[in-house]
Amino acid sequence: MYTRCVVICLITVTSYVCSLNLVVNTNYGPVQGFIHNAGNGINARIFLGIPFAKPPVDNLRFEKPMEPDKWIAPIKATKYRSACYPHDRLGIQTNPTLFSEDCLYLNIITPAHEGRGNIWSTNTDNREEFSKCTTTDCHESNANYAVMVWIHGGGYEIGSAWKYDYKQIAKNFISRNVIVVTIQYRLGFLGFFSTGTEVMPGNLGMWDQSAALKFVKENVAYFGGDPDRITVFGLSAGGSSASIQTLSPHSQAFFKNSIQMSGSSFAHWSRNEVVVGSSFELAKEIGCQTTKLNTIKSCLKNKTIEEFLDAADRTGAVSDEIYGMKYGPRVDNDFLPKDPETLVKEVPKKPTIIGITEMEAILFTLSPVANALTKLQVEPKNLTSYSREDLVNFIRNKVANEKDFGNQSGEVQSKIITFYADFKNEVVHKHKYWLRRYTELIGDIFFTVPARKEIELKIRENWPIWIYLSDYYSPALYDKDFAVKGATHGGEEAYMFDNFYMNRFAFDDNDSKVQSAILDSFTNFAKQRSTID
Repeated sequence: MYTRCVVICLITVTSYVCSLNLVVNTNYGPVQGFIHNAGNGINARIFLGIPFAKPPVDNLRFEKPMEPDKWIAPIKATKYRSACYPHDRLGIQTNPTLFSEDCLYLNIITPAHEGRGNIWSTNTDNREEFSKCTTTDCHESNANYAVMVWIHGGGYEIGSAWKYDYKQIAKNFISRNVIVVTIQYRLGFLGFFSTGTEVMPGNLGMWDQSAALKFVKENVAYFGGDPDRITVFGLSAGGSSASIQTLSPHSQAFFKNSIQMSGSSFAHWSRNEVVVGSSFELAKEIGCQTTKLNTIKSCLKNKTIEEFLDAADRTGAVSDEIYGMKYGPRVDNDFLPKDPETLVKEVPKKPTIIGITEMEAILFTLSPVANALTKLQVEPKNLTSYSREDLVNFIRNKVANEKDFGNQSGEVQSKIITFYADFKNEVVHKHKYWLRRYTELIGDIFFTVPARKEIELKIRENWPIWIYLSDYYSPALYDKDFAVKGATHGGEEAYMFDNFYMNRFAFDDNDSKVQSAILDSFTNFAKQRSTID
């Protein structure tokens, strides 16, 4: 096997860019990518917008993903494809053209080393060239790199793959000799609408993730990847997605390891029946009779995306429940045939990293970033007056109310109030103390307690588990007078992908050390080294 390429080098005063057009054959057809020079001698092969399923549009809306049709001419895989529609119009206002129902695409970023994978020139007139790398050749001789598949977060309602820039992936991951794949999946009502029955059981977004993993498993060897060393990793809903994928019988065969950052299938927000009520509410608002389950799907298929978004605006993007999110996975007796507590005992055990941050919920309680998903932010005008009374009222009305706990609500409230609101010592800034306790409460409910439960059960069932607690944060992350400071939700993304959810800041020596620790640990784990220290 050999490599032929067409190289165009552009030299400017400030930079050197070497662009290499290249084509890789897959089981479905050829894709044309390009070479990115990341500096420091690092070159990466970039393939953007590869379809892993048929577009879920028209009659395929609200259906499980289907394998893409095969193609003959190379797909130009040189730009990101549109993101999947979020759960409401607010998420697309900045640039509606960046979103589409036709969104089931993935991106592959690989090291650009010679002799790895099924690489051919852009001169594809001679179709016989693509047959010179046999399946055996590609899967045995050239399957070298460990593969890491990133599942984006966003509460199952927002998010995209194009948020994760290939330039940063090349700089941080490709330099460590792994392949990174970023995927997209249907979100919100299009990805998780459910009647709670076999008519529309839901979880389409999870099926999309599984279809993407299957595509990677069957095709990554052509890109120089090892199909037997695939690790899924994600943060928030991406982390809980990774957790769910380890438990689903439909995905088990497609990957080996899992890295779950600040997300667990044991969290109530990550799988519940709230989605059923939200779905019926939306269907009624859009004009589909909810009493006729056998016709509801066909009715929904005939509505425009504008009608969906208008109906979502009228019903509200965020629920009044503590978790806020309206759409997400559920136990459907198929993709998730049983609850996670049971599946942990029954499915094959995968090596797993589970991690949380010290102050997860700052992003939710003291920042507007997560307002598209929850109603947990303390309004800025109320920060300096926040008190024990505010916290106690929140516990009674939202955390342990009579609706959810019945006649046990009083006892549960008392225990939670004793733990989080037992105030004995005087402090200078009482509002900051109570804001911290409120933030700790939300972090425990959403992330810490579910992660601990998953860890304990998996250890009990002899899963290979590694655990981390992230307590480092840069002082530059927060403004001087910010009420509560700490390592918060999503902080790892700054070090992995250059995505900042709070203040953007320049890395100092400590940040660089933390970045190296995160990237080295995760990539070594994916490579299956004996230690991730």
